[in-house]
Amino acid sequence: MYKIIKTYFLLILLILPLAVSAQRFSYTYKGVTFKCKVTDQGVCITGFNVSAPEVVIPGKVSNEGKEYKVWQVSTFVNGNNYLAQTMVIEEGVEDIARSSFVEFRKLQKVTLPSTLRHVGKNAFRKNDGMTFTMPSNFDETALREGKEVEFSGSATQAKANENLLAQENAKQAAAQKAEEARKAEEARRAEEARKAEEARKAEEAKKAEEARLLAQAEAEKARKAEEARKAEEARKAEEARKAEEARLLAEAEKARKAEEARKAEEARKAEEARKREEARLLAEAEKARKAEEARRAEEARREEEQRKRDEAARAELERKMAAEEERRLFDVDKNIPVARAYDPNSFCIIIANEDYRNVSKVDFAVHDGEVFHDYCTRTLGMPEKNIKMYKNASLSEVYSALQWLKITSEVNGDDTRLFFYYAGHGMPGEADKKAYLLPADADPQILRTCIPLADIYKELGSIKAECITVFLDACFSGAQRGENNPNNMLTAARGVAIKAQEETLPGNMVTFTAASGSETAYSFKKRGHGMFTYFLLNQLASSRGNISYGELFDTLKREVKKNSWKENEKMQTPTVTVSGSLESKWRDLHFIKTTK
Repeated sequence: MYKIIKTYFLLILLILPLAVSAQRFSYTYKGVTFKCKVTDQGVCITGFNVSAPEVVIPGKVSNEGKEYKVWQVSTFVNGNNYLAQTMVIEEGVEDIARSSFVEFRKLQKVTLPSTLRHVGKNAFRKNDGMTFTMPSNFDETALREGKEVEFSGSATQAKANENLLAQENAKQAAAQKAEEARKAEEARRAEEARKAEEARKAEEAKKAEEARLLAQAEAEKARKAEEARKAEEARKAEEARKAEEARLLAEAEKARKAEEARKAEEARKAEEARKREEARLLAEAEKARKAEEARRAEEARREEEQRKRDEAARAELERKMAAEEERRLFDVDKNIPVARAYDPNSFCIIIANEDYRNVSKVDFAVHDGEVFHDYCTRTLGMPEKNIKMYKNASLSEVYSALQWLKITSEVNGDDTRLFFYYAGHGMPGEADKKAYLLPADADPQILRTCIPLADIYKELGSIKAECITVFLDACFSGAQRGENNPNNMLTAARGVAIKAQEETLPGNMVTFTAASGSETAYSFKKRGHGMFTYFLLNQLASSRGNISYGELFDTLKREVKKNSWKENEKMQTPTVTVSGSLESKWRDLHFIKTTK
């Protein structure tokens, strides 16, 4: 009885994987391989090639000679991005499961069968460009809105579908019974063959066991005889071993006593030699120690003398360097050099915005503008009437200043030279990444209250002038000028600098900017100016205005970069931007133009 139960259990273990594996299979139809799962209602399509551009989902599939009706589609797998653009579902399919086609991002055309009875929620991705081809009684609006939809259909169609389903179920039941009968016959034959094989193996095992027992008895007899022989040999060997061991012990004892006497004599002589050597080494060590102490004392004395000389030299060098630094970084507000030239054809707008209504102030901006005004009149030789200065200028005042400059240039002719100086806040637009200047009444959150830098360039570029020079002591990363804190940002509270897009300059224009990219324009607090403006004024004073644009930019870039790192441990690198017409000659332009 036990053997029968064991046999049936083994058969179940052999058949079970076949039955389980038959529940899922792959089926290729019109060049697309579909994953199929057998259910009580028929087959459910669970997936197919994600890269297929055109897909036709079949109404029927087959596996191992058996045909199945496809009743459901359920293809949702989170993260699978199907590339299908055209989808046709054949007649016979009744159900589309929830979210089945929500990962079909490129789907444009869908054809639904009249046999469809249910569509789950969010079955199709929301896509206004997707078109449906389907029976007129289907609710397309509900499908597009992702609602769960039930389709009733006509009574005749429903009856036809029921008959078709009944016939299909009958076919499947008959095929299943035939398959079960075939498997039962195969199991019976396998059982008979197994029993015959077991009987043959039992007979062979019986004969082998009898032969093994006979051989075991013979081997036991031979083993006992061998054990008796070995025991006698072992007894004789043990007696011989003990006699030899006694002889060797006597000889070893004699040799041990002789060796002990020899070692004792050697130890006595070695101890005497050790004591003599130890006394000699101690005397030499004491002599060497005193010599080393004398040498170290001399070295310490020399090192101390050298240290004092080095400290004196270093102090003298630091004094000279401080004096040189003070001479080089002089007070640009005092002793402004007066030019010999008079330049009535140069005009300048100065906008110095320090106090803002909606953002923090800009340190020293008004002072920057006032001192630059003095250098324009005294060093560069501009008449007072040729300069317009605005402190904390509003949006309208900036545009009025540009209009004044435009009209002034038209009146004075094409040989005029124009200067535009700005000290204040700049920022990038978060959405368009463009650079903006902030009037004193600007709100950074409302871009229409700010002035696009491109508008400034456009207005200046439309003026026919010999040369237009722009100085911008501002940055366009969104950081506040002079604040060494990355969280002080004008462009929302993110604390992240944004690099503004670079602008193309029209006309005959050269623009010097205080910082590049996402850098911040800092103040030079101990000199009371913006870092950029201080070194601009420093070079105008040192050269008495007689300096080329190329030499000015090289010095500005070097000195601002070096002193910004020294004062703030932050990089600030001035930049120059040139319009195409001056690209080859801007470095040779000079500030002072002598008139006859």
